[in-house]
Amino acid sequence: MVAAHLIELPSGKVVARTEWHLHDHGRYLWNLGNGRFLLRIQTNLSTFAPMANLASDRSFARTSVSHRPGDIEAVVVSADGKLLTVETSQPKQKDAPVEVKAAVDPNRPQFTSNANQPPPPPPPPRPLAARRTVASGPAVTLDFYRLSGSGSLDDPLLAVPSGALGATEAVSLPVDGDGYLYPKNQSHGKWSLAFHPFSGKEIPLAPLETSCAPTVQRVSPSQLVSLNCHGVAGGLVLAAYDFDKHEMWEEPINTSPLSSTFAFAPLAGRFAISRVNTMNSDAALATLPDNPASQDVRVYQTQTGELLLKIDCAPVYRTAENFDLSPDGMRVLVVRGGAVEIYRLPELTKLDHDDLAELEKLAPPPASGRIDLGALAHVAQSDIQNGTVAVGDAATQAANASGDSQTARKPPSILNPGEKAEFQEKNAAPN
Repeated sequence: MVAAHLIELPSGKVVARTEWHLHDHGRYLWNLGNGRFLLRIQTNLSTFAPMANLASDRSFARTSVSHRPGDIEAVVVSADGKLLTVETSQPKQKDAPVEVKAAVDPNRPQFTSNANQPPPPPPPPRPLAARRTVASGPAVTLDFYRLSGSGSLDDPLLAVPSGALGATEAVSLPVDGDGYLYPKNQSHGKWSLAFHPFSGKEIPLAPLETSCAPTVQRVSPSQLVSLNCHGVAGGLVLAAYDFDKHEMWEEPINTSPLSSTFAFAPLAGRFAISRVNTMNSDAALATLPDNPASQDVRVYQTQTGELLLKIDCAPVYRTAENFDLSPDGMRVLVVRGGAVEIYRLPELTKLDHDDLAELEKLAPPPASGRIDLGALAHVAQSDIQNGTVAVGDAATQAANASGDSQTARKPPSILNPGEKAEFQEKNAAPN
């Protein structure tokens, strides 16, 4: 059982509340931007908009999101809040009786017979499952939904199906409502990078120099960041680029066995990045004495690289559930020691406003309609007409570039080594 409160700032007054029965310990909440949220309860997805419906006393009224039947492997919300990706696999066979297990998150309450006992440790690592080939059919289907509407009664929040993609396993693609980034390995640590808008021509971007597959993330309409490696024994650097083929800055950043998580304020030209530091990725979610895990959140002014805030979070979370950045970029929220802390960030300077005005001129045109990832997949025309395509070598390469590692990348996956799918129902068969 989870209690959800809508809290007024700066008074701290609770203006609305509700409870959710979640049934498992997987991630359940995503920020869709502009005061809109996505909720997962088992395999059911719904949206709600607290502020848009506060006056009518319907802050937590939910609207169901229809999606493909199956087990939810991942949910991805784009940085611009325009695109929702739901990744599903076929339900597991339940012919034979199986042991009932639930995904365990040590940071959430564990309902055991002795509440004074520490929470159980994370499940032991398991080998990555062998990938299914495209010839045997896609193992995971990525369904894309375009998001629109404020979520109020007069302007309902709509999730319109806009295309599908078949993949051999769950992947994380650098795609949003306007297009997608496509990094391509050339040779000797040289990567080309381009943005493929859904309406318009390909936009070549600054080349990347990295000894590992880069993690690319669009953080505003005309800016992106990438996590690059410098040499086999070199460190990881966070680099920022604009859509005019310029590298704006780079900064060394700690390596991590887990993927980075982000929060965005594109109107202010700001983003937050969270990194988990640990010597043991299997215990990265725990805060037990024998686990040296820590998590820091950094907030940057994208065009200048100015570090506006660096702060630790406790307890540690793998997903972006314990920090956030306000849409106007003026406040950052973190969970520390059982309290919600809110920090006021510096106001934008005149130079910041001037830079944002110039960067706005570089932004590609907004797009609508179906999601076409033509450069990422080699497909047959009949598959396109059916609305589902199979990922080819180009998509594998792009998905490889969505994780950060000092070594050669494994096949594309949003799962960490030894990690099970994030969403596990209690009655699901163990992998």
